[in-house]
Amino acid sequence: MKTTVEKLSPTRAKLTIAVTPDELKPSITHAYEHIAAEVTIPGFRKGKVPPAIIDSRVGKAAVLDHAINDGLGDIYTQAVNEEKLSPLGQPAVDVVTVPDLKDFSGDLEVTFEVDVRPDITIPAYDGIAVTVDAADITPDDVENELDRLRSRFGTLVTVDRPAQAGDFAQLSLSADIAGNIVDTADNISYEVGSGDLIEGIDEALDGLSAGETTTFKSTLLGGDHEGEEAEITVTLSAVKVRELPEADDYFAQIASEFDTIGELRESLRGEAARAKAFHRTTKPAASSSTRCSRRSTSRCPLPSSRTRGTATSKPRTASRTTCTGPRSPSPARRRCAPRSSSTRSRGSSASRSTTTS
Repeated sequence: MKTTVEKLSPTRAKLTIAVTPDELKPSITHAYEHIAAEVTIPGFRKGKVPPAIIDSRVGKAAVLDHAINDGLGDIYTQAVNEEKLSPLGQPAVDVVTVPDLKDFSGDLEVTFEVDVRPDITIPAYDGIAVTVDAADITPDDVENELDRLRSRFGTLVTVDRPAQAGDFAQLSLSADIAGNIVDTADNISYEVGSGDLIEGIDEALDGLSAGETTTFKSTLLGGDHEGEEAEITVTLSAVKVRELPEADDYFAQIASEFDTIGELRESLRGEAARAKAFHRTTKPAASSSTRCSRRSTSRCPLPSSRTRGTATSKPRTASRTTCTGPRSPSPARRRCAPRSSSTRSRGSSASRSTTTS
């Protein structure tokens, strides 16, 4: 198989492929087998119709049509791999010339036009400078990291006082619209002040004690009545607080690989430093100069059709050859000509279009 690549633009390539009769022969053999399994001819079982009978009853044009459509996907994929191209969309397919109908001699010539990934020259990074302030770690940063770790090992303990921000409330909810209960939820554990449940719940729970009930209006966030305003009834059954374990050597041993709390704090200092350095380097103010420097030295062309297609390695629908002339048992009275890329054909009843993706 001979392939010629023409670069139409930095992002568009045209492949002209010549397929020899020997390379097309497996597709022709498969076409005969497939048509033999599809057609019904008196005196022959399906799948057992000889090629000569198919030629006389169906026509060689249908066989060639099927073979070309069946082989286009593999032809395209092989050419793309051999030429080391990176397609970015569906190719436009055009069958230029087809083999002779008499004996299938002569090359099949087909072209594919497709968007391809452009060649990009990455500029040198030597001239790009980024200044990042030093990440100063304070004792509070270390304690915050330690508290986050302790909270993972904390336990919830019931307390006898009104709820406040940071508490964990055990509650039940119901939503009422025009006198009808449209939704309920029981035994929910909710951290007061987190804002993760429904708008207005934090204000309703603030100062509420276990066993008390209150109502408030809010907009439902889901369900059949999403977006509608409802009267929410909340009943608080328990107020709990999270008790953190003591920050001592025992905690260091159960929560980490260290034996002492001092070693754990030193490790958390390193984690805090890495986290702060990461956030500093990803801030827009720190990276904007880098982006501008790269943009000024490197241009990357983008195919105009890239936003409309999906990257693929095969043509979506193979082009068909169109056979014209009166249908006759004699193949000599039929001539086969390539159909242009702007014309579509449904094909004969014995051949099917092969779709590849």
